[in-house]
Amino acid sequence: MAMLARGPRPRALDDPLYVPRSPLSADEETARSEARRIVRRALVSYAVASLGALLFVGVGASVVAESVARDGAVHDAGFYTQKFAQLTVAPLVTKDLAAGDPQAIARLDELVKRQMAEHEVLRVKVWSADARVLYSDEPRLIGRSYEIEPDDREVLETLGLDAHVSPSTKPENEFESAFGETLEVYAGVRAADGEPVLVEAYLPVDRLDALRENLRSQITPLVVLSLLALELLLLPLAVVLARRIARGHEERATLSRLAAHAAESERHSIAAELHDGVIQDLVAVGFGLGTVRAVADREGQADIGAAAQQLNDIVREDVRVLRGLIGSLAVGDLAATPLAGVVTQAALEAEQAGLVVERDVVDVAPHS
Repeated sequence: MAMLARGPRPRALDDPLYVPRSPLSADEETARSEARRIVRRALVSYAVASLGALLFVGVGASVVAESVARDGAVHDAGFYTQKFAQLTVAPLVTKDLAAGDPQAIARLDELVKRQMAEHEVLRVKVWSADARVLYSDEPRLIGRSYEIEPDDREVLETLGLDAHVSPSTKPENEFESAFGETLEVYAGVRAADGEPVLVEAYLPVDRLDALRENLRSQITPLVVLSLLALELLLLPLAVVLARRIARGHEERATLSRLAAHAAESERHSIAAELHDGVIQDLVAVGFGLGTVRAVADREGQADIGAAAQQLNDIVREDVRVLRGLIGSLAVGDLAATPLAGVVTQAALEAEQAGLVVERDVVDVAPHS
């Protein structure tokens, strides 16, 4: 009985177990495209977030500027009224004025109206401690008495200062209703006779609006431009970080792809070794056992022939099992396997069922 030599055979293109390797270039291009998408998404997210921050800060800066401007206008109006009360009004509030002397009223009226014209003051009133109007540029108010609000009385008693926006709807505003909303400033001072008096000045709210708009036009662009400059300075850092993330993603994809190809190559190597080595040897053993059985039957040695047949059946079963394993190893994941591997698996299963199969497979590279 001749012995068959064992040894690896070169893989041929028409070998049914030959599965061509898919090139890495397409996978690498996919990974690079995904990396570019990651960078684009990161930069778009950064741009959207930056725009949102700019809008938020711009609106916030506008609100803050409006509040600061309003407080600044009120402070300026209070400062002016206090100096006006101390330097212009108080020296001329004498006992004669309190008694209603026309000449004393005329002297104060001349100075007050001059200041009113220069500083756009709408109305001036001078109150005594008993809530009587000692002087006003509106002569019909002189001598009248009205209730002084608690906050205003505190200003009178402490010689303090207070300012607030008022709609001019109180009883004392009988002749100011045409002014609409005004800024009322109260300053407590001591008159020439030493008595505390309350000087009240009405200023137009347009001054508040003008100052507010002026300050807002200065603060808001400054804040927004500063934030925009910061965003532009951070943009290169955002690009670097996005590219680093994309590079890491690309490297992980490359490692995963190489690991998958290495596993696939190892499966094909094992399948080829089994097919070209072990199975060929077992097939040769099967042929040899068949020859032994034939010789034993011819020479009347039935027990030897039966043993040879039993061993031959075992070898055939082992070959069938090994071919099934080879099909699993060679094909692997059918979704990622070329058509040649799928056909090979089907042919091996048919052979295991006892069919005679001829295979002639030409693998075609998939279209990208």
